[in-house]
Amino acid sequence: MKKNIEQPATKTDLNNLRLELTLRFEEFELKVTDIISNAIDKLYTRIDPILSEVVNARVDRDMSTESIEDLRRKTKDHEKRITKLENN
Repeated sequence: MKKNIEQPATKTDLNNLRLELTLRFEEFELKVTDIISNAIDKLYTRIDPILSEVVNARVDRDMSTESIEDLRRKTKDHEKRITKLENN
């Protein structure tokens, strides 16, 4: 039954309105949560390969640095040793 808009709302009307607004808010909250969750999933999907490349580059850099340090240790005083060998 339709109520006349000119009449004041009853307690039942206000309770029904509160219930309807609560339900709509819950639906809205679920939709927003779903949208945010999907956006985060897409973000992670795009970032994951980039992070993998960064990690691989860091590992490669660390290995290269270690190799360079190893070569430096092996060739330390290289010129002195060559000169000493040549003089013998």
